[in-house]
Amino acid sequence: MNGTMGGKTDEVQRVVYRAAEIPAPAKVFVFIDEHQDSIDDAHFLTWAAPDDRWVNMPADRHQKGCTLSFADSHVERWGWRWKKDLRNKSSYWKKAENESDLIDLRRLQDALP
Repeated sequence: MNGTMGGKTDEVQRVVYRAAEIPAPAKVFVFIDEHQDSIDDAHFLTWAAPDDRWVNMPADRHQKGCTLSFADSHVERWGWRWKKDLRNKSSYWKKAENESDLIDLRRLQDALP
């Protein structure tokens, strides 16, 4: 689940607690298919732009994409421009590998409240 939806308040991201606090429900994701090597807790953390690091990483095992549900209850399949891979991760966070990976990250950051 999106970490901004009632998630940890000791992180840098904005957290919302009520549906009325979501500015554009059709544009804010709630659930996402997380990469199997990224699962470490019960929420999916993405820091807002201009940060250029993945904290948790979306899955790409289904034709280089995954499914997201949104706060207005619709669902979308998103394809990624760059393979999601945690092998080159040197810390808890992973810097976007290249421009394509950064575009993917920015797209997900745009889906935060």
